[in-house]
Amino acid sequence: MSSNLGLVLSMFFVALTFLFGADLIVIQSAYTALQNDANDVAYFIMKNGYNPDDVLTYVETYCPSDTYQATDTEGIADGDTVWFSMTRDLSLFLFPSSFSVTVTRGAVIGYYD
Repeated sequence: MSSNLGLVLSMFFVALTFLFGADLIVIQSAYTALQNDANDVAYFIMKNGYNPDDVLTYVETYCPSDTYQATDTEGIADGDTVWFSMTRDLSLFLFPSSFSVTVTRGAVIGYYD
């Protein structure tokens, strides 16, 4: 009888461990994809200069699941650094409420000519 109870409890803990591992994999894959998207946006800014409308169009076209936000973009010119952050919302197996992953990048305007 006690071995049956131990088997049931151990399967419960094993299932929770697998769900936790699956959540870690989801977070890591979303973070890696978000880093790739942020690097693409930084390259776009470095190559084409900083025009907020063009950057937002690029993000909406190529990164539809991300949220883009630039910080401190007043009076910028070639050679200045634009800092921006990109956020992606996730839902996990163990924590069904919304969970967000954020990446912050800087891009030097006009670096690639």
